[in-house]
Amino acid sequence: MAKTFKTAPRPSGQPSVDQMAAYVRSGAGKDKAEEEATARMSVDLPESLHRRYKAACVRAGLKMSADVTSWVERRAAELEKQVGA
Repeated sequence: MAKTFKTAPRPSGQPSVDQMAAYVRSGAGKDKAEEEATARMSVDLPESLHRRYKAACVRAGLKMSADVTSWVERRAAELEKQVGA
């Protein structure tokens, strides 16, 4: 017995220029505010420290990346103040 299936309906006609522009303006990823580009930083830690930190972040309900970013922001401000930047 052969299986049958329905195909998705095809759009009726070409969308207007306004409809296409509206789609582009609200397309995937457009629901987020514009953010600054990011850079990746790699840090070598002892495995035991990494596990402790990860577990502590989970218990506190924090994302590790957000917590590290917060620390780097505070530390950068301290260093800038120290050198008079």
